[in-house]
Amino acid sequence: TILSTDYIILVNTGEARTITLPAASSTSITGNTGVMYIIKDRTGTANTYNITVNVSGGGNIDGSASKTINTSYGNLMVFSEGGQWYTYG
Repeated sequence: TILSTDYIILVNTGEARTITLPAASSTSITGNTGVMYIIKDRTGTANTYNITVNVSGGGNIDGSASKTINTSYGNLMVFSEGGQWYTYG
């Protein structure tokens, strides 16, 4: 699970991984509005060992329950507006 103090999350993938974002409603500097995270495949093996990113409490990322990083050295940038997570870039 990602902490509110995290910003860049480097993921070592020797097996499939799941990264859980906090609920968007709890993730702003004043309730997580404007919080951004970058999740990055550090080892270049996400094409084999996918990194799934989901949200605590069943929230959404761009309207979906989860997003998957499945390319070598891939990344996912997300930000919260206090109600939902959105991708950027």
